[in-house]
Amino acid sequence: MQLSILLVLATIFAALPAHSSGSSPNPATKPMPKIEEDGYDWYSRHNRIKSTQKKLNPKVVMIGDSITHHWAGIKSIGEINDPATKKEWLNCFGEIPTLNMGYGFDRTQNVIWRLEKGELQNIKPELVIVLIGINNFATTKKFKANTPAETATGIRKILDLVNKSAPKAKILLIGALPSFGPESSHRKNAAKLNEILANFKKENDYKGKLEYIDFGSEFLDENKLIKAGLTRDKLHPTAKGYEIFAKHIKPYLSNIKVKKSRSR
Repeated sequence: MQLSILLVLATIFAALPAHSSGSSPNPATKPMPKIEEDGYDWYSRHNRIKSTQKKLNPKVVMIGDSITHHWAGIKSIGEINDPATKKEWLNCFGEIPTLNMGYGFDRTQNVIWRLEKGELQNIKPELVIVLIGINNFATTKKFKANTPAETATGIRKILDLVNKSAPKAKILLIGALPSFGPESSHRKNAAKLNEILANFKKENDYKGKLEYIDFGSEFLDENKLIKAGLTRDKLHPTAKGYEIFAKHIKPYLSNIKVKKSRSR
């Protein structure tokens, strides 16, 4: 009898959800600091952004991973007078004070942690641009890949945090870019993610503040391969690749006014 009861209990417990212990049902929404090593000091970048953002008083903030990070330069947070800031970043944002909150190898979990720890606070941007999620599909020794649905929910939480910290800002959500080959898991997962993100504007109540754009098709040829010259490694854009970014982002910058006293 006791053995039968134990077998029944074991069957019940085995059927329970893996996260029934009280942990987050979706790991992509769980705030986490640095996970991976990516050639820079993650915490130093976080502290620099927090200490500089109020002085910079950005009108635009761009949140993301290495694709955003590298656009301004690995050592830059986008300050116009910083010699480390790349010209392709300035060619897009020009005189508009823009804060680069991209971190190499960040996932949604990292962005949520950063926002909850003070990034995007005490400033009043007019536009916040979000491009995140592709790294959630990478499995490493430190991390198990998320599904597109999990990642989308993580992005939804990021948008909610942005809306809370910068309630007067418009939000521009960019779809995940195509990467690697047509049959790669990253490519397929990004496509599924974008199908979900495309509905966020009508699903979420941001009172008309949220816009979604997806220009990933411009990185592909007729065979769905990454066009030569647009990326360094079929993932990270080259200067020419960032020209595509600029083309699609600039229309959202047209109404942002800046003082002409800033110099490069």
